[in-house]
Amino acid sequence: MVPSGGDRRAPCFTAQREFVKIDPKYLDIVAFVSGLGFGLVAFSQIAYPLVTLIPKVRRLLEENRHQRSVLVSLLLIAPAIWLIVLASTIVLVYRYLPAHSKSYFFGLAIVLFLVLFNLYKRNREIEDDFIYRLKN
Repeated sequence: MVPSGGDRRAPCFTAQREFVKIDPKYLDIVAFVSGLGFGLVAFSQIAYPLVTLIPKVRRLLEENRHQRSVLVSLLLIAPAIWLIVLASTIVLVYRYLPAHSKSYFFGLAIVLFLVLFNLYKRNREIEDDFIYRLKN
């Protein structure tokens, strides 16, 4: 079928993208939950290696099994990478979602306090175990 006017070119379709409009309160919830999830992973990867590996590194250094620079670099590589990733997500959220950044930061703060509290509790258990072994 030939379009009217004798034009034999193919009809031009203009693709218009329709973006889904999301209610801002739902974006706050999504930002909060993503802050919780990412904060849990990031803060765990930053804090737990430092706390659990420091006694092992001290023991290895006392036994002179490994070079100090190798152990310290292995101890600090993963937390440094995760700290850079965490800082970049904070910058991205603050730059591209400024209206919802408070929700993201609130999720991160809650997870930070939970991780620190868990580390404090874990250190108490380690100290109690150490004192128990010294007495026996």
